[in-house]
Amino acid sequence: MMFLAVMLLSMLILVDGDLNRLEGALLCLLYVMYITYLIQHRDEIRTEEFEVLEDIRAEPGGRITWTTTTYFVMLMIGLGLAMFASARVIDSAAGIAIEMGVPSAAVGSTLSAIGTSFPELAVALLAARRSTGIAVGTLIGSNITDPMLSVGIAAIINPIVVSDTALFYGLIIPATLFCTGLALVFMWTDFKFNRPEGVILIGCYAVFLFLLYGSI
Repeated sequence: MMFLAVMLLSMLILVDGDLNRLEGALLCLLYVMYITYLIQHRDEIRTEEFEVLEDIRAEPGGRITWTTTTYFVMLMIGLGLAMFASARVIDSAAGIAIEMGVPSAAVGSTLSAIGTSFPELAVALLAARRSTGIAVGTLIGSNITDPMLSVGIAAIINPIVVSDTALFYGLIIPATLFCTGLALVFMWTDFKFNRPEGVILIGCYAVFLFLLYGSI
């Protein structure tokens, strides 16, 4: 599903260099179908969340005592801060692109992408030792949600036009598909990421940055 989401978004961009409202609605619809499938088959899908919660409760001083209201308030505060931070990230990235004369696609695929990935990195690091399922699931889930729901909603509100098509077609899209496929291959071999594979993925991103800013 992750590879399908990335592939579908890439194909829609490659067709005419933009994402109109209809294409955005299609991405959102497919995401809703995906979530519906997960809900319908929730009993068949093995998850580790409850095991992790039980482990936390079993630890000395680790008993969870928060109420539903507390969780809801924390969620609203977190979402509010995320929306505020998102606005600042976009404004700052656009300012950097203008001041340095760098294509917005380059800034978006580096500075903005790294900034928006920090929450996922934090979750992955916290969950890595306790539950690899949550750690990997968080990263995979974001790579399904971002291309389909996030970009889809954005395209419905305001159609997205790719200005620097050469950069997208020649580097960004091929690199995205290659690295996504490579991550899936690593995962499929033994259903885990080991240290050498992690180093290879980081190396691929370093090569991508080198080629990206070398082509500007």
